[in-house]
Amino acid sequence: MFKYIVLLVTGTSYIPINGQVGVNNPSPNVTLEITAKKTDGSRPEGVIYTCLSGDALYDAGQNGVYGQKQDGAMTFVTAAPLPEKRVGQTIDIDARGYYYYDYPANKWIKMHGFNTAAAAATTLNCTEVTRIGNLRYGIATSGVSFELPYSGGNGSNYNAQEIVSTGVMGLKATLPAGTIAVGSGKLTFTISGTPDRAGTATFPIDFGGKHCEITMVVANPNPVATGLNCAGVIKRGYLTEEIAASGVSFELPYSGGNGADYSMQEIVSAGVMGLKATLPAGTMAVGNGKLTFIISGTPQPNSTGVAKFLINFAGKSCEISLNVWLNARLGHLNCKNIAITGTLTAGVAASAVSVSLPYVMGDAGNAGTYKGESIPSTGVTGLTATLADGLIYQAQNLPYWGDFTYTISGTPAGAGIANFPITVAGQSCTMAVPVGNPNTTAEVSNLNCTGSVITGTITDGIPVAAGVKFEIPYSGGNGKSYPEQSILSSTIVLYPQGLTAKLAAGTIAANGILTYTITGTTLISRPLVGNFFPVNFGGKNCRVPFTVTPRRPGDGF
Repeated sequence: MFKYIVLLVTGTSYIPINGQVGVNNPSPNVTLEITAKKTDGSRPEGVIYTCLSGDALYDAGQNGVYGQKQDGAMTFVTAAPLPEKRVGQTIDIDARGYYYYDYPANKWIKMHGFNTAAAAATTLNCTEVTRIGNLRYGIATSGVSFELPYSGGNGSNYNAQEIVSTGVMGLKATLPAGTIAVGSGKLTFTISGTPDRAGTATFPIDFGGKHCEITMVVANPNPVATGLNCAGVIKRGYLTEEIAASGVSFELPYSGGNGADYSMQEIVSAGVMGLKATLPAGTMAVGNGKLTFIISGTPQPNSTGVAKFLINFAGKSCEISLNVWLNARLGHLNCKNIAITGTLTAGVAASAVSVSLPYVMGDAGNAGTYKGESIPSTGVTGLTATLADGLIYQAQNLPYWGDFTYTISGTPAGAGIANFPITVAGQSCTMAVPVGNPNTTAEVSNLNCTGSVITGTITDGIPVAAGVKFEIPYSGGNGKSYPEQSILSSTIVLYPQGLTAKLAAGTIAANGILTYTITGTTLISRPLVGNFFPVNFGGKNCRVPFTVTPRRPGDGF
């Protein structure tokens, strides 16, 4: 017969003489047997073990608290240790749950079946992965990673992962232990190792019950391209004799790039000397891309022509040619026959307004580059006329004339005439641009010079007969009155020919026709050149062309 020592006044715990302990059980069958006092769910039953945080167990490990005598000790971990404390004895504590201490392994081991749910996600967004850094064949990886987005995370902790690459070998993707977000987030895998060849490294990812494969391109260490598209080169800016290059470059397209890094290149010009094309160091695209070469230096004196740059890149080569020009010189600027696009109105910011200024190169002039300018207005102030840098190019059998286009910006301070003193390519003149009063100026939305009709004949050297006129259709008139207007005739090459077109004062209609009466005598016949009247009416501008008939057979240009 057993004898019992009563431990509690209540009589619920017993220690028999043979050393067995019973709780709510006077006849324990093992060293410790606990029997529920109530089995109908009317009160809490169970055993609560020691509860410690993962951080507390980390501190215990640092202090040597757990050793051989604590082998097999069990505790409930209330929270995983901080990521930086998941080392040593606590390296495998990644979530709440029951753990036991294993002395030979010198670490806490999870008791499976006791712990909370593993980390899980509803989706791994493998097609939206973000790749950071570049992989090079034979070069140790540094600063390379990829970020894998997920959705539907359950907020649980997860263990560290190490994934070995397939395809291109020698790489490893490491995911540190952590806690998955509740909802959406991302997993960051760091790549380490040295690729054994160029190609594609694949990392099979299994996480949260989902699977996908992430690929990373491993490039050759040296740049490789299948082709340089020298015919498709894009040239920017102009080179001028004895003037330092500024804003000059060219872009050279390539195909079949391998994503490799490349070093800076400097290429000295041939032909016209004194120039250098510099390609800054960079990284090739995988596939198609472009290389941008910056031109510096000063073309040598008396060396207009072509500067040539021999390009050798990624196993391919070609020659790029850039023209070197003289400074352009003109024979004449024709400010009296400017053509204005758009309308300027007092107090209203200029929008889509420009002025075309005719020029003639003449025998004393030459083709070449010219510098742009920005000219503030006088008279009516508040406006600026801007001309960009450009090139006057004289090809064989092309005329020695053309137009500069000035862009007008700003807000005119009042109505009247805005004057712009122009100096370009060795010539000067003043452009006079009208600024209307919004309350009194006649305006039209369209002036149809291409639909103009000339009545009568203009003959070289003979006064124009009565009744010779031209008519211009218009639309969108605002019903305002306009004054009498007289226009001198012109050609593209020479200034006034001796003809005048007069418009009588009147009132603009919504739609109608403007009638100009022509008088005078032509000074020089130019039946094969562009004769015209420069019309400026209602905020619109255009040119009405006309032909001069020679008096005798064989006369003309």
